[in-house]
Amino acid sequence: MEARALYDYNASEDDELSFKKNDKIKVKKTTTLENDWFKARIGYKTGIVPITYIRLHPHSWYVEEFGRDEANAMLQAKTSIGQDMQPDGAFIIRPSDSEAPFAVSVKVGSAVQHLKIKMSDYASYTIWDDETFKSLNELVEYYRKYSILKSKHLLLTDIKTELVEALYDLPANKPGYLALKRGDIITVIHRRDENWLLGTNNKTAARSRGLVPCNYVGAV
Repeated sequence: MEARALYDYNASEDDELSFKKNDKIKVKKTTTLENDWFKARIGYKTGIVPITYIRLHPHSWYVEEFGRDEANAMLQAKTSIGQDMQPDGAFIIRPSDSEAPFAVSVKVGSAVQHLKIKMSDYASYTIWDDETFKSLNELVEYYRKYSILKSKHLLLTDIKTELVEALYDLPANKPGYLALKRGDIITVIHRRDENWLLGTNNKTAARSRGLVPCNYVGAV
């Protein structure tokens, strides 16, 4: 995920990265480390950066909480009358279950294909060796216009989401929970079961993401 530096930062330890205000930073993992640090990459260097010095640019298509099984469940979900909820080409990007840093899970007919996104020593991303990109954003935009598969024509398209409204305040007093205020609008990324959903709070500046009990939200 991409981020931009809000202030200058001079590294004080060997595992930290120095940067200048407005530098672009590639965050490799958005789950915070101890004392609120992110793993990141600037140019060819990898290290950690303080989260209070950067601003993330999150996308609904990046779901760090998901593995292969969760991606399959979301992309193959059915409506109450048995129709596919997601169109062909609906996708998410998530951490890979293998040695690659990321994977793209994309709906193809009734199945889901999982493609590794490799990251080179030159800070580029690739699925196919003849197509390389400077960022995940650039990769996604390319495959919205050109087929992501070699075997058939398939363009990436955003997943279909729903909006719900918070009925009550909810403090984020447990790891992974999403803080809410009554009236906040939440984009539902995935309903995990009848009791919990994963969502993004559209009212917060950082569009924070986390788990919400289903009985705390209602239709907009």
